[in-house]
Amino acid sequence: MAAAKYDPNLELNPSKMILATVIFVALGIGTVGMIVFDLVPTGTNSGAEAAAE
Repeated sequence: MAAAKYDPNLELNPSKMILATVIFVALGIGTVGMIVFDLVPTGTNSGAEAAAE
């Protein structure tokens, strides 16, 4: 990971690191999910695709 070096801020406030991890994971899942939904031909428009159009 990019934050492999010692950072006293993370040591003093682990909640910030946890929050950042949750946000990055959520963004990653959202991005991958959007790509997968766009690539997989479902035959019907899902809610996300209908909202995008």
